[in-house]
Amino acid sequence: RLVCGFFFIPHAIGKFTAQEASFNFFRAAGFKPPAPFAFAAMGIEVVLAALLLLGYQVNVAAWISAAYLLIAAAATFVLVRFTHMPEKMLAIADAFGLALCGQIAAAPRPGWQNEKAKPPQTDT
Repeated sequence: RLVCGFFFIPHAIGKFTAQEASFNFFRAAGFKPPAPFAFAAMGIEVVLAALLLLGYQVNVAAWISAAYLLIAAAATFVLVRFTHMPEKMLAIADAFGLALCGQIAAAPRPGWQNEKAKPPQTDT
């Protein structure tokens, strides 16, 4: 949960500090105008990071994170076709984050067990 949450922080910071590069990526991906999409992505990443790091609604946040990273990885794979090393590393990082968030989302949570499924208690 923590690794997945921390995973989003550099993504959000990068969209804020390198806005022109982020806008160019969204423009090349066909999002017009690119600025609202870049800022929306940054907002989503900040919210998901906060939820995962604080441990609030982890299952929901992990599923949304997995879907979000699937879209990000697919867009990166399709858009750059591995012609530039930084984008290749970003796609690999997104795929890793997707796998990690998917595992978090699918993991059983304490307290989710059915109370009726507990074995009967016997007095000794």
